[in-house]
Order: sequence, then C-alpha cells, then structure tokens
Amino acid sequence: MRVARDPDVHILVELVGGTAAAKDFLLEAIRNGKSVVTANKALLAECGPEIVKAVQAAGVDIGFEASVGGGIPIIRTLRKGWRRTGSGRSSGSSTVRATTSFRA
Repeated sequence: MRVARDPDVHILVELVGGTAAAKDFLLEAIRNGKSVVTANKALLAECGPEIVKAVQAAGVDIGFEASVGGGIPIIRTLRKGWRRTGSGRSSGSSTVRATTSFRA
C-alpha cells in the first residue's frame, strides 16, 4: 500500500486482479488523492458504485477499460513509449489501438 500513499504518485494503475485486495488498494489511493485506472471487470461489477462514490468525494478521476484482446502483448509497447523528461519524471507518448470484427 506504500505506493497508494506516496505523495509523488498522482495516478495509480491497478493490475492486481480479484476484488478484495484490488478494492482496498484503489480505495486507499483514492483517499490519498490519486486518480486511478483499472480494467478489473469483476471489481467494477461488485464494487463499482462504492468506488465511483469515493472518486466523486475525493475529487479525483477513475479510468476504466474493457478488453477483448487479453492476449495482446502491451508491456513492450508501453515501455517503448515511456521516456524520461528533463525533470526526472516519466511521460508517456504511446498510442495503443485495438480493432474488432463483429459479424451478426
């Protein structure tokens, strides 16, 4: 939970999975003024209203995304897109695209 309380962290991305630990982690980050991002569908289905209420009360943002291509490798794309700025902070410049074909 240390990262959820770190004043130098402004956005927390939850990749824990499951619901209990992920919920505790997100709520702790939100209570500490951090915007959060998750793709944890189980967490949002079970605890979405509680998390959204906490986000609104704290005045932070929540980002969430569903995935249909869970097997698509993303880590290398993200790593290649991150760069160090002159201030020592990292910034992202990647574009991530996804396509899908649906036939009725």
